[in-house]
Amino acid sequence: MENSSESKCVTHRKKVLFIDDDPDYVESAKCFLEKKYEVETAFSAQEGWEKIGRQRPDLIVLDAMMEPKDGFALTKELKEHQTYKDIPIVMLTGVVPQIPQTKYSQDQILRFTGEDFVEKSAGIEEMLSTVERYLE
Repeated sequence: MENSSESKCVTHRKKVLFIDDDPDYVESAKCFLEKKYEVETAFSAQEGWEKIGRQRPDLIVLDAMMEPKDGFALTKELKEHQTYKDIPIVMLTGVVPQIPQTKYSQDQILRFTGEDFVEKSAGIEEMLSTVERYLE
């Protein structure tokens, strides 16, 4: 018989929202992240914004280059929003050398990149290490 005065230990797992338009990369990253965190996924900036509104994550991992709205535009919106501006954002990209050729100036990129930037080619372990730095 269970003693009703015993307290049950409930652990709170931090929530990560992973936004990327590459389903294979999302699935791989999710497998790694779920070992330590509660993970929600979105495959577009719009879907990500909707999920942020429903359940505020502790951290967002966000692909920089998506269509039609890219990660820089979503980051700008989040950082200008009173409710969401303090959510850490880790930007991901596979095209760091091409960023200067985008519609964004160097100054805009520095303002809209969130807290950290991870090159996809660095591997999922590097991304996980970056996430841990902000959530531990």
